[in-house]
Amino acid sequence: MLCWTVVVVAAYFLDINVSLSIDGRVLSSPLWLVFVFCSCVCLLAKYSLKCWNKIVDFVSKKPDVYKGLEQLQIAFSGMLVKDLSGVKKALYKSKRHLGDIPMISWLEGQFSLMTGNTYEATSKFFKLSAEEKNTALGAYSLSQLAIENRSRREALHAIKVILKIHPEANTQIQTVIALCVKEGLFDDALSYLRKLDSCDREKIEGAIHYEQWCRNHDYKEIQKAFDRLKNIPRVAIACADEAINHGKTRYATKLLKKSFQKFPNKDVFDKYLALKRDSFSAARDLLNSVSESWVAYYEFAKILEIQEMNAQALNYFIKAYRCKNYELIANNIRILLQKVDDLSMFDIPNLDTATQVKFSWICAKCHHEAGMWQSLCPICSSIATYEFLEQSPNLPV
Repeated sequence: MLCWTVVVVAAYFLDINVSLSIDGRVLSSPLWLVFVFCSCVCLLAKYSLKCWNKIVDFVSKKPDVYKGLEQLQIAFSGMLVKDLSGVKKALYKSKRHLGDIPMISWLEGQFSLMTGNTYEATSKFFKLSAEEKNTALGAYSLSQLAIENRSRREALHAIKVILKIHPEANTQIQTVIALCVKEGLFDDALSYLRKLDSCDREKIEGAIHYEQWCRNHDYKEIQKAFDRLKNIPRVAIACADEAINHGKTRYATKLLKKSFQKFPNKDVFDKYLALKRDSFSAARDLLNSVSESWVAYYEFAKILEIQEMNAQALNYFIKAYRCKNYELIANNIRILLQKVDDLSMFDIPNLDTATQVKFSWICAKCHHEAGMWQSLCPICSSIATYEFLEQSPNLPV
């Protein structure tokens, strides 16, 4: 269109005339005027054809349910590949054949969200929820829009409607539990937890109690959280600190030892040693309780190295390396190989097989990575989904 306009303007300023001879009569006209006339004819033909097609569609053709369903399927497929123009056409055609049914209204709202028209999506979803009271489609539309706008109260209300219709929807139950926890409605979260048919029920309950402790620092809540999450270092250390504040140092050491047996971790190891007068015997105590973990061997070897017991430290570093051939363990072995005089008594492993490792907590749903365990994921708002991973980092080539 822009190029055609440039041509017309150029013809106008160049003042070019065209002549046509018909039966001896010569007709002359400016070239730009001919271009304008042709443009008008083309536009008139285009819009006339468009109007004629619409008239034919509405007058000559009857609604066809099968064609409407076919266009609905095309609209779904278009949304997956984000073909916005294709989705718009398919929705228009399906609406002509099927009428203004709730599913089409819902898809139109989804299309408005895809195009960034939140206002139109809001009006369609609220209209749909009003027409489809106590149905999953209307409630889900409201909950999706509420979460999109970060309105947890509206999302909570909408998902509760869904659960009235589908009481066994585990995914929605977990979502409503997480929203209740965010809003501080812990009694509601625990009531919905009883409806959850999931193997993760115990750790979700522990996460609820941990979040409740974060709000009110009630010693009983962190105890309940620890009883269900003994393998989470963050919970164990928080429970130990609360026990110390209540004058229960002996109990704090016991629960730290239980946590280390469930999940050997450096932070729990350091906290346990800090509560003991004899760090050497405390480290050996933890090592004896978990003899198959590289963490226990490694941390005990670090204690020996600090006390300059290099030969014994090398021995335990080697044991740690045989459990996991990590590069960080291999580096300590290389350093001690230069400090220990007699190496004949040691069976030195092949340190060339050492691998890099990265320790992180990752959400099982959205794969968000965190430095420590989180009770609630800040990205996908899921609860108790973080898992500890030891993985090789993506190293530059």
